[in-house]
Amino acid sequence: MYNVAFFGRSSNFWVNVPIGIIGFVLGLFLLPHGRGQGRTQAFDYAGTTLFIVGIVGLLYTVTNAEVWRWTSDRTLIGFDVSVLVLILFGWSERVAKRPMIDFSLYRNRVFTTASFAAVLSFISLFCTNTMMPLNLEDVLHATHGECDRLRDAEPVVDVSHCLGGGFAPGDLRRRPRNVSIAEQLQHHEHSPEE
Repeated sequence: MYNVAFFGRSSNFWVNVPIGIIGFVLGLFLLPHGRGQGRTQAFDYAGTTLFIVGIVGLLYTVTNAEVWRWTSDRTLIGFDVSVLVLILFGWSERVAKRPMIDFSLYRNRVFTTASFAAVLSFISLFCTNTMMPLNLEDVLHATHGECDRLRDAEPVVDVSHCLGGGFAPGDLRRRPRNVSIAEQLQHHEHSPEE
């Protein structure tokens, strides 16, 4: 149940491999097989290649920038090349007959606003889910297992807060979630060993 404590952080990612395989196999049998439309649609090879090269280059540069130093020639060239390739991708998508991303969709204000809100939501959730375990481990000196147990309890705490806090255990009813998780860990640290 607490796979991080036994198998390390990478087990959180590897658990998705069997789920993906099961989903793929079920999709082969359960999803309807569509008939061809008689003509094949062109695939945007140029746009796809530019997007892959630009995004992989940018992510690789950001990932290694601290090791290479943020102001080193290697990092700056990596950023420059990646941004240039992504600009070329944007240009190629505007002139392609069947673009990978149709930028004309962003003329619709509702679509643009919804896309921007989705990105902000993802960033905030990703930051919370990434920073909370790091804070618990680095600041409160929690083990991987303790962080995993607290993370497993988050959905219960979220639902109880959404329902007005009536079902939250003890003092958690009146406190923000991030404080209550830290307090749970501190209470666990100061409680006698079982």
